[in-house]
Amino acid sequence: MPDLSDLLNSAINYDGTTSLQDIANTVSKLPENVARFVTNPQAFTQLFGNNSMPQATGFAAGATGLPPQSPYGGGILNPKNAGYEEGYQQGEPVAIAANFAPFVKGKPVGLSMIGPESALWDREMAFNAGKMEAKGATPQQIHETTGMARGLDNQWRQEIIDKFATMKDGENFGETYRKASLDGIWSKDKVTVKDVLHHPELLQAYPDLGDITIKTHSAENPIKGAFNQNKNFISLRENLSPSDATSTMLHELTHAIQAKEGWNRGANANALITHYAKEKEGIMSKIEDLNRQGSEAYKADDMDKYRSLMAQRDILSRKYTNFDPEAIGYDMYRHHAGEAEARMVQSRYGLNKEQSRQFFPYADAEHGLDINPDDAIVTTKHPETINTPSQEYDYRGAHKAPYKSEDNAPGHELDKTFPSDVYGPNGHRYYGMGDQMDKDTLTIMKAAKGKPDHPITVYRAVPAEHAGEDIHPGEWVTPNLDYAEQHGKYFDNGYHILEKTVPAKHIWTDANSLHEFGYDPTD
Repeated sequence: MPDLSDLLNSAINYDGTTSLQDIANTVSKLPENVARFVTNPQAFTQLFGNNSMPQATGFAAGATGLPPQSPYGGGILNPKNAGYEEGYQQGEPVAIAANFAPFVKGKPVGLSMIGPESALWDREMAFNAGKMEAKGATPQQIHETTGMARGLDNQWRQEIIDKFATMKDGENFGETYRKASLDGIWSKDKVTVKDVLHHPELLQAYPDLGDITIKTHSAENPIKGAFNQNKNFISLRENLSPSDATSTMLHELTHAIQAKEGWNRGANANALITHYAKEKEGIMSKIEDLNRQGSEAYKADDMDKYRSLMAQRDILSRKYTNFDPEAIGYDMYRHHAGEAEARMVQSRYGLNKEQSRQFFPYADAEHGLDINPDDAIVTTKHPETINTPSQEYDYRGAHKAPYKSEDNAPGHELDKTFPSDVYGPNGHRYYGMGDQMDKDTLTIMKAAKGKPDHPITVYRAVPAEHAGEDIHPGEWVTPNLDYAEQHGKYFDNGYHILEKTVPAKHIWTDANSLHEFGYDPTD
């Protein structure tokens, strides 16, 4: 990708003899992202900070050190009889362009992540990255050479630099939004991204992003920003400073790009916290039921059953005490690959081309990810690229799904972790809630007892947008369709049930639930 100085030097070669009209025509042919630096003093200020040049000297004098001009003519590039306005509009931009290149050498035009659906996707660069990878180059070497990297979902990305991205006029986002909502004295029907954000490269890459509706929310709301894919809007907090608003907007637009490219997705922190709050309520319901059953067993002088029930209750009580829905939900939110990538884009905001190549984006390091890549929750429309074999977090659990180990039991040997009476007539009462769902699950598992290759159909609830994906190693599954349906209702925007038939030996339990297993096909 050419940098700004290359574009300027190739577009303008001022030799002092060109007519003012020719100069103006040359400037008008510059790419928009270059022309604004040539003709717009504010753009220079946004890039390099405020300058104290007197307005009467003209932008060229302040930017390039040229002698000041009089409003009555005599500027260095305009004829003696040309007025200030003519000199400013036609002559000075060339002086700026000619002298601007040394200041911006190495500053790329256009650090958001873009993919093959982008109008700016560089196929030659992608081809070269693929060749380097085939020859054994490391991801860091590929990125340093080509600027390309595979994301956490294993899909190729290219970067366009966000250094020149900025919010339009306003001391805070609320003011920017209010100004953008007016068309003269009339209110617009809606405000869109292109009304509030100046980022021509990104909007050239994905023109549809410019049409996303923009909303604003109260300063009392702790959330800086949110992207609603279904309703196609982004909302930012009204008191965000221009720099915070720009950074937050880039975060939310990254989610929009992820959706368009089918990359790893983000998450809703509030929905996750609510989900785990309900899960904690469920734990307490189980404890209360165990207490009830224990009381009945004690009254019936069935001490073996009483001790078994109290042992189960004590396990759940410890789990309940240590279960923090807010901490679990937020931590899970942070570990969604789409969220980690969006924060990474924010951390790289302001890097120039050389700096962006220096810092590899998909590592837990400076100007990279803020999580361990191996701990990322990768949910994507490219099922073959889901991280395997295990996930540290999941839609239905804050702990790692059970896997093949001495501490867990395969589906055909539940009594390696549960007491042997799990297979008995009261197993659903001793180790579940005693309801029909528990009975149904145990009926399925009893049929597999002692038969490692016995086929069991397992289910997994996922957000509706992931319909058609596969169930992958390391994920939570259940043999009970009703149980999966129950968990699917936690998703705000609908759900889909994935299913897969596997041998009993490939699902593993840690005895925390009759219904929840981890899928591990390791033989």
